[in-house]
Amino acid sequence: MKIISLQHIAIEDPGTFKDFLLADGHQLTTIQIDEGDSIPSNLDDYDAMLCMGGPMDTFMEDEYPWLIEEKKAIKEFVVDLKKPFLGFCLGCQLLGEVLGGKVVQSIPPEIGVLDIDINDTASQDPVFNF
Repeated sequence: MKIISLQHIAIEDPGTFKDFLLADGHQLTTIQIDEGDSIPSNLDDYDAMLCMGGPMDTFMEDEYPWLIEEKKAIKEFVVDLKKPFLGFCLGCQLLGEVLGGKVVQSIPPEIGVLDIDINDTASQDPVFNF
């Protein structure tokens, strides 16, 4: 299986996932977007996409202009090619945005492991109704 990994900062790599994938004989291509690597034009060559985290936000296109092309690539991969995608932190937010969601800044910021409070409307939500 050929997997492409979009990386936004050196310390945010696939980590243990990378180890498992390589041990199982999969081919992993890492694109270090923040270091100037270009996303391949033919994404159909890949079977799955990983999209890692990073310190930037999805709306910071002025400071990180490569976000524009990355969003286009994610949309092509997921919507047009209908291929598997796994996003971590920023990667998940980018997916949400390209699928029509709105990513907003949280106050306070949510970084790390935090407690989650479920309110009364959660019983009507198909994801949180457990």
